[in-house]
Amino acid sequence: MNNSNNTITFTPGSNLLHNTIYSITISGDTARDVAGNGFDGDNNNIAGGNNIFNFRTIKDTSAPYPISAVAVDSKNVKIIFSEDIDTGRLDKNNYYINNSLDTALSIIGDTSLKIVYLATNQQTALTLYTITINNIYDSNNNVISTTANTITLVGYSFGI
Repeated sequence: MNNSNNTITFTPGSNLLHNTIYSITISGDTARDVAGNGFDGDNNNIAGGNNIFNFRTIKDTSAPYPISAVAVDSKNVKIIFSEDIDTGRLDKNNYYINNSLDTALSIIGDTSLKIVYLATNQQTALTLYTITINNIYDSNNNVISTTANTITLVGYSFGI
């Protein structure tokens, strides 16, 4: 519970199911404010009673998209996505880099699930590359859109 903005944060122990009604009960007997006053859960102006909050989950329909691409060194690129991606489907052939870098030589998914590392040919310092990404899925099976699947990379330039 956050006393500065009257917020209670609920973190479930596992992912909630899509399109499912859930109920959260706040007991007036156990919830108290900072002064020790009991919670009026049933809105009868007396501490006690339960407040029941019902909600329905919805399915995530947002597709992942790249938000940044950074040259880690002259032969490696770090790509950060907007959300967790399905690293079980990673394939270096889903990444095309123009200006003679061609496709990625190898690919590694990071434990954060939002980050992918690509091994590339030698990058030319300060050259602008366009990375085109296809067939990337998030954990809800949403695929990257062909209208939001490119990102610009500046070739590695440390020490220049």
